[in-house]
Amino acid sequence: MATLLKMAISETLRTPRRRGWSQRRIADELGVRPHQVGAAVELLDGGSTVPFIARYRKERTDSLDEEQLRQLEERLGYRRHLEGEPIPAATRAVFERIEGLD
Repeated sequence: MATLLKMAISETLRTPRRRGWSQRRIADELGVRPHQVGAAVELLDGGSTVPFIARYRKERTDSLDEEQLRQLEERLGYRRHLEGEPIPAATRAVFERIEGLD
């Protein structure tokens, strides 16, 4: 149990460094600030939906609108796919929907 806890803590500490590059890149692509992307990613990873974040968590994302959040979610899924990072279920569903449009 202690070993699993140590591994989880170690992974948690490494994750922001790995994600930092993608989040900055997504922020540049969308023309928003990196902390907005970071807050949105945190909420999406926590299971919040795009409409919920757009309506009820504007203070956390500095008023990202629903379209920006959808683009962010799409690009996040794409970047995580490229980097081999585990993709949360909600983001994976969006990514699969997009792939189905091809």
